Amino acid sequence: DSSQISGSKLFLALKNNKPHLMNIFGNGLIAQEEVLNHYSQIAGDTINILLNNGEITKVIAYQLAKSIYYAKEDNKGYLGINSSESYKLIASFDSGKIQRIAFYQKPKSTFYPIKDLNNSNKFLSNFVWKKALRPKSKDDL
Repeated sequence: DSSQISGSKLFLALKNNKPHLMNIFGNGLIAQEEVLNHYSQIAGDTINILLNNGEITKVIAYQLAKSIYYAKEDNKGYLGINSSESYKLIASFDSGKIQRIAFYQKPKSTFYPIKDLNNSNKFLSNFVWKKALRPKSKDDL
């Protein structure tokens, strides 16, 4: 689908043969394509991902947690991006989309309206979209 998870070390725990928990250690990044070439992103040195029936339900990022996510208003489209950084962040998901995000320990945040977006503010430093490397089926893993 439209998501990508990467890091130096990834560990996946299964429950009833379905992904249940994923831990990412070192240079962790979760990216989700919102619209063509626009991505919501969460990064951290350590990231824990909770899943239910294969869907991400919660993400906890530690140690210089960073995020870029698209603010959207119902029936009006995208307003811009919120770029944030803190020691820890917790993001709750519903149907694969960020619903709520909280930042802990001295958060810093900047909002950029859509008209002010450019390549320097809409991507985290370790962002690389690897569409060509994405598995097409479980047999590709």
